[in-house]
Amino acid sequence: MLLAGAVLTETTFEWKGIGYMLAEYLKARDFLAVQGIVTLIALVVCLASFLIDVIVALVDPRVRF
Repeated sequence: MLLAGAVLTETTFEWKGIGYMLAEYLKARDFLAVQGIVTLIALVVCLASFLIDVIVALVDPRVRF
């Protein structure tokens, strides 16, 4: 949903971002670039989630993993 929102917003307002680039690569049928962008976004989401979990565990001593 995050990726779809980025593509919709950036395409509508013609902002030059990762969602706009993804839409352009899809139009050009450059599937290797599309796969790279989707993988990059997935890695960023996973890394952010991991960092938030670590910070919560450090701040709240009741949290145990």
